[in-house]
Amino acid sequence: APELLYLLTTYVPTKLVARLACTCAFLNDALCGEDGTEGMRAAAVAAAAAAGSSAAPLAFHPAAGYKDPAGLEGLRLHGLLSLSSAREYVDAFLHKTTNSFDRASGLEIVPMKGLAYDSYAGLEAAAVTWIELSEVEGGGDSFVIDFTFRPETIAEFLAAGPLATVRSALAKVEVHNDEEEEWDSLKFRLCFEPSHLTAPTTELTGQAAIDAYAAAAEEPPQPPAEGELAQHRLVFQLVGGKTASQVYMLSFHTVHPDYQVHVKVGDHRMPKFASRETFHRWHPLFASLEHSASPRVRMLIRVKPDGSGPLGDMCGCC
Repeated sequence: APELLYLLTTYVPTKLVARLACTCAFLNDALCGEDGTEGMRAAAVAAAAAAGSSAAPLAFHPAAGYKDPAGLEGLRLHGLLSLSSAREYVDAFLHKTTNSFDRASGLEIVPMKGLAYDSYAGLEAAAVTWIELSEVEGGGDSFVIDFTFRPETIAEFLAAGPLATVRSALAKVEVHNDEEEEWDSLKFRLCFEPSHLTAPTTELTGQAAIDAYAAAAEEPPQPPAEGELAQHRLVFQLVGGKTASQVYMLSFHTVHPDYQVHVKVGDHRMPKFASRETFHRWHPLFASLEHSASPRVRMLIRVKPDGSGPLGDMCGCC
């Protein structure tokens, strides 16, 4: 029965489903037609409901492995996409992914468990991001990171009011310095802090950015105006930046269908970087965290040397 066939597809990668569809006309019609797409989607929804969405997401893109640098062997998209649309997603992702384990110009999925997709809109937002990334010139390394939070932590934060703060789990990327033949570890946390207690950080680069950050830290915070809606500011905590072999410029871009945030950091050595964007209690970003069983803010992070050379060749004040 087709229902049993669709149920079985929930346990195998999209690559195998596509191969199965090529074996005979009956299976091609059953898997590639509109009924097949809806049938596999319904089976994936049923499997996710039975196992829990975090244990069985509707679609999944695993992290890279030694023999699978793009994570395509275990790619499972047919719970949300038709097989033809899954091919378009793969093409968009591969446009910026190298075919070897050398990640110098590729896109790396950082979460060890890979990227889980719970909706068609979320999967579409990722595909659009891959396409936009393929059009970017200038080199550098690109990473996809999930800044994760505990559900109970988000619940406490949203219930605590405008003076509350919250921090994500620590995320790390590895960047290779080709000139020095060294690997640099860059670590980040995503925080939300009261906007009237945290001034936005300048987007200057180099030592000018460090000086501006120090000057801003000495300025007294400005309280919100009377009757003004309380807001929280998105803040990046940059951990261990001074141990890198060179200075990196960073850019952070959210990957979500309901909101877009873009933040540029001119010097990764700043311990904290506060964005200009602020978010009120009912912003789609907070709504997505509040209603998710696995709260996360998914971001594309681009890392590029600023061109100033190895830190060892700079003066002692750097």
